[in-house]
Amino acid sequence: GVSMDVSLSEFFKSLKDLAPKATRVYAFYSTDEGEYLAQEGDHLDLRYGLDFHRVRLSDRGALSSALGDIKGKADAIYLVPDALYDSESFQILSEFCKANGIVLMTSFSSLMQAGATFSVRPDYTRIGSMTGEMVRRVLSGQSCTEHGAFVVFPEQTFFSVNESYARDSGLTIAPEILRRGQRTRLFLAAVNLMNEGKPRSALSAFRSILRDDPANAAARSYQDRLVESI
Repeated sequence: GVSMDVSLSEFFKSLKDLAPKATRVYAFYSTDEGEYLAQEGDHLDLRYGLDFHRVRLSDRGALSSALGDIKGKADAIYLVPDALYDSESFQILSEFCKANGIVLMTSFSSLMQAGATFSVRPDYTRIGSMTGEMVRRVLSGQSCTEHGAFVVFPEQTFFSVNESYARDSGLTIAPEILRRGQRTRLFLAAVNLMNEGKPRSALSAFRSILRDDPANAAARSYQDRLVESI
């Protein structure tokens, strides 16, 4: 299958880019599904010089107490997609992180805009292409993946940062991180232009991204497709 969940390695890497001195990362959840998603951090944290702690809570009512327990200890919190969070519990978490200078990471751009430090989310258009490619390989009798894995993760992701939330949290954002977030906004605008049937405008936007970031594989892939189409 093709997963829409971004690997925690993407979050850990972005965290170290944003806050190089960060070490302790926490994640809270209340369901088996949340635990499954958080477990990946157990195997990746040392690779990025981090100390990852995942904590299972009984219900939403236990969140405030759990946050109090990590006050002064946590550098970052990964918001696990889990039933633990509704609008009220998210607000509690968001305000706690802002008040204590903690980086709050999420895979949902809407939550990032509502009150989190940054988001890393997949390129859903690319996921559709990956799914189609997997179907083609299955129907032709080929191996689904080069390495024999049963599930492949998104190849392309989008990084966005909430600049005002980060500033209110006492974080200083490096210029390159800001430019990275700006490239994401331009990339999404270019994809929208492409989907609206404006290939030349989209091509101009992708070329602008590549001038600033020549190694951007996603932008180059879309650029090549547009050139061929035009």
